[in-house]
Amino acid sequence: MLETLFNKAKYFMKKNEEKPLTKKDLAEFADEVLLPGVEKIVDERIEAKVPGIVNKAKLELMDFFVEKIADLRGDIILLLRKEDQRFFRLVEILYEKKILDKNDVRKMEELQLFPKITK
Repeated sequence: MLETLFNKAKYFMKKNEEKPLTKKDLAEFADEVLLPGVEKIVDERIEAKVPGIVNKAKLELMDFFVEKIADLRGDIILLLRKEDQRFFRLVEILYEKKILDKNDVRKMEELQLFPKITK
């Protein structure tokens, strides 16, 4: 890239060798050679760095979402456990009041999301 820029500069200088340089010549050189060359160099450097920055941002965002999903999953499990406990407390009360029999309680326990650990 720089080699191409130098070749253009040499060509421009040879073209204008016979006469002294004027401000107009310098402006023309800047417009035709310098600015496009600098623009290409800047574009290449940006293109080289942007994918790395974007990938890093994607990874950080994915990590954030993974953490949030894990937190929400934990919250949902806690809520389900509480609801499970309430439901089976209600089943116990209905059994004590002789509304449900042992067979009904056993069937309800089979539906339990979080089975009790027996010691």
